[in-house]
Amino acid sequence: MNGNKISPLVRVFLVVAVLGAATGVTALILKYLDEPDLMVPVSWAAPTDGTAVVSYVVEVEVNGRDIETLDPVSTEEFMLPIKYGQKYRVRVAGVDAQNVQGPFSSWSAPYGTEITDPPPAALLGQ
Repeated sequence: MNGNKISPLVRVFLVVAVLGAATGVTALILKYLDEPDLMVPVSWAAPTDGTAVVSYVVEVEVNGRDIETLDPVSTEEFMLPIKYGQKYRVRVAGVDAQNVQGPFSSWSAPYGTEITDPPPAALLGQ
């Protein structure tokens, strides 16, 4: 930190230390912590055999245990919201016009930022 600039995360912890865990403060902290630190583009190649794909089912695994199925994606790319310190893997399956889902791809290699990576300047108020 330089001068009197304090990162938002430090401010949140200072608010907790001063105000305690009041309901309004807790809601504010949870909202801040739910927001992604970065948006990362994820893309893949459309299959070249079988019926034409009209959408994709995308599953995201977080930290090797929590799997979330996203809303259907109509292109071969989407923006993955990630948080510092978390590891993500993604897999996709094509869905044709008759709503028949094909097999899932293999899981991607894990991706994430290390907690030591600097947060984007926008988070630091610069």
